[in-house]
Amino acid sequence: MSVDEVTSRLVRGLAFGGVARVLLVTAEGPARAITTAHELEGEAVRLASEALVGNVLLSAHIKGEERLLLELASRLPALTYSGEVWADGSCRARFKPRRLPPVGALQGTLCAIKWDARRELYRGVAELDHDGLEAAFQGFLSSSQQTVGIVRLGAAMDEDGLCFAAGALVELLPGGLGEQDFEDLFGHLRTASLEALVAPLRQPDVSGELEVLGIPLTVLEDRPLQDRCTCSLERVEGTLVALGKEELLAILVDPGFAEVTCHFCNARYNVSPARVQELAASIA
Repeated sequence: MSVDEVTSRLVRGLAFGGVARVLLVTAEGPARAITTAHELEGEAVRLASEALVGNVLLSAHIKGEERLLLELASRLPALTYSGEVWADGSCRARFKPRRLPPVGALQGTLCAIKWDARRELYRGVAELDHDGLEAAFQGFLSSSQQTVGIVRLGAAMDEDGLCFAAGALVELLPGGLGEQDFEDLFGHLRTASLEALVAPLRQPDVSGELEVLGIPLTVLEDRPLQDRCTCSLERVEGTLVALGKEELLAILVDPGFAEVTCHFCNARYNVSPARVQELAASIA
């Protein structure tokens, strides 16, 4: 098992016996896979990785067949992120463009949607007008979730590519501390080293009790994260059948075959003319 497979994880716990919920994420493995699949460079790598970490943080409480879709669109600078995280820790995402100059403020929208196998369960939308993604997710937490908390996001590169992608979310639980008491206990996390904050996640076993920068944490869940796309030839053929017989027969004329590229993982699926004919014939 690789280092990324051991340490790419979401850890969920309770601090100080339950006064706050703490989420810690390390995601270098899936972040590298996503940036490689979309051939991202420089600033695009950093922003895509931070967006993925934020996506994972928002997915912490989904279960079963649920998934958390995050759509992020900035007008200035022009960029988009679309990612999904499942309850088992599977991740997939896309980011455009491949290259970006150094980015300061972001202006646009951030939308988080929770789905189960059949329907949309929740949708939260917030304006994106912040100095970076960490501030954007902090604003989403306050405005859409109406939660008192602290968000940290970060990603970094070295000469070999992405070397760090991590984040944290600390939320005040209802019926416990006042906001000032929360700030007294956790306020130092706003400026603490993010590397130090997630350092306990670098060990193989994080079960039981952890100490995170002086904060006692009872671990409730240790969820591994991995890059996994749900595309398949079967799904592609199902999509083609949904086009209808007339459209499929038109494909046989021009271009004569079907080629579909997954916009998440960039996998290409080629459906031969004979198979397109079979699919058309299967439609009543």
